[in-house]
This record gives sequence, structure tokens and C-alpha cells, in this order.
Amino acid sequence: MKRKIIFSIPIILVLAGIIWWLCFSFGFFTPYNFITARQDISYGKIQVIVYGKPFRPEETQLCAKKYGFEFNFIGCMVTKELINGTNKYNQEVEKYLDAKYGADFLNRFYHQLDSIIKKDTIELRKTNR
Repeated sequence: MKRKIIFSIPIILVLAGIIWWLCFSFGFFTPYNFITARQDISYGKIQVIVYGKPFRPEETQLCAKKYGFEFNFIGCMVTKELINGTNKYNQEVEKYLDAKYGADFLNRFYHQLDSIIKKDTIELRKTNR
């Protein structure tokens, strides 16, 4: 009986360590991780998760809707697990978008969005003078 207890304690500790590692590394226990990304993609719900304060969210959403996806702003109060899970989620969405629109799509999208925002800012400055 004592032998079983001696062998079961290390096994329990190893399993607890693996669960803890999965929690932090992949964000398994958060609403956004690579598993939920694959589910959302299969349901046709394509979204990029963004944490922090959004910059010009209206323009961002309008531009994204042209390509058939949207941004989901989750706010500023995030944990390390949520950041890890969100990064894994966004990697899966990026793979999907790259397959659909060509390699490095999100960088081209952000560049296009940057151009639109800069153009609007320049036009606002001209009208204010």
C-alpha cells in the first residue's frame, strides 16, 4: 500500500505541472486559444482578437469587413494566460487569412489601414486651417 502512495505522488505532481504549463503556454483555459480559433473558423466567424485600447476602431472594423472578418476588442485588463491564448488564436486566424488572401495578408492589411488613417488625418488638418 505504501508503495502505491510513493509512486502516485510524483505522477500527480507531474500531471499538475503539465496542466499548469498548458494553462500558461497555450491559454487552454481562456476563451481564446488555438482550439477555439479552429472552431470559430469552421463556423465562419473570422475575427482577430485585440487587447489594449483600440485606435480608431470604427475605421478598423469597416476596413476588416471588406475582407470578411472583424476585430474583437477585449479591453485592457488581461492576464498572461489570456495574452498567450489570444496570440495562439490570432496565429490560427492569420494562417486562415493568409491561405485565403495570400501570404502576409495581415501586414498588408495593417499597412492599408495605416494609409487610410494617415489620409484622414491629413484631410482633417487641411480643413482645420
